[in-house]
Amino acid sequence: MKTLIFDSSSLITIAMNNLIWILEPLKKKFKGEFCISASVRNEILDVPLKGKKFKLEAMQLRTEVKKDVICLREDVSQAELLKVQRLVNNIYHARGRSLKVLHEGEIGALLLAKKLNADALVIDERSTRMLVENPRDLAKVLQAKMHTPVKINEKSLNQFSEMFKDVKIIRSVELGLIAYELGLFDKYAVNGLKKDVLDGVLWAMKLRGCSITNKEIEEILKLE
Repeated sequence: MKTLIFDSSSLITIAMNNLIWILEPLKKKFKGEFCISASVRNEILDVPLKGKKFKLEAMQLRTEVKKDVICLREDVSQAELLKVQRLVNNIYHARGRSLKVLHEGEIGALLLAKKLNADALVIDERSTRMLVENPRDLAKVLQAKMHTPVKINEKSLNQFSEMFKDVKIIRSVELGLIAYELGLFDKYAVNGLKKDVLDGVLWAMKLRGCSITNKEIEEILKLE
């Protein structure tokens, strides 16, 4: 079965941009499952439903879960989460202490993607993506942010990289681009200016959650 695993960050971006409605047609086109881990469910449903700030978005996402557009998988145990959490948060060190770079939801999504041999993990949070794809560049980012040297625990990094080397990562903007190519946004085009709609979609996602550079947006628009 084809599978996409969603992290909290990607679903939050989609929800904050009023794009939850694209998930169902995208899933039909994908002909597979859109899944979340229990830790992600806690972050996007359980916690916000008890509060006020993101309650509406949580209600909308809950509807997609009830419709089975998004399925819940509980294949990851708490013991596995804690084990990887200890490993991940022992990779980078600064000022004599380890740096917490990933949270439970991100780790749960990574573990689920690995366990299910998912086609991809959809995640907008930059640190997770960089840790999987360019861990040494992440050290440079952390160093610039903290204005202090950041050291890497090579043993922990190698263990993490080996564990998740087969996990492919995409972002919500890639799903937005596919939705655009499927014509899901055509209804918003004025005088046939479809590309203008794509520009709006990409910038909305950038400004409300997704880590994408101005240069990347420019390159996508050129290709389209």
